[in-house]
Amino acid sequence: MNRNAVETFQADETLSVRVVRRIAARHGLTLVKGRGQISIDNLGEYMLLDEHKTIIGGPRFDMTETEILDYINELRLTV
Repeated sequence: MNRNAVETFQADETLSVRVVRRIAARHGLTLVKGRGQISIDNLGEYMLLDEHKTIIGGPRFDMTETEILDYINELRLTV
C-alpha cells in the first residue's frame, strides 16, 4: 500500500468518527474516545454519555462507531 492510500484511509476514518460524534450530539449524547494505554478498563474504542454525563454505553471504552449508530437508531425507534 502506498503512502497516499494510507493517508486517504486515515482521513476517511477521521471523517467517519466526526460524523458519528455529530449524530450523537444531535441526540444529546457525547462520544468519548478511550485514551491512554489499553487495559482491561480501556479497550481503546468509545464510551457514550448522556446529557447528565451518565455512561449509557461502552463503560470500558468498548463501543465501535457502528455500535453507537445502531444504539442511536434503536433510540430513535423507541421514541
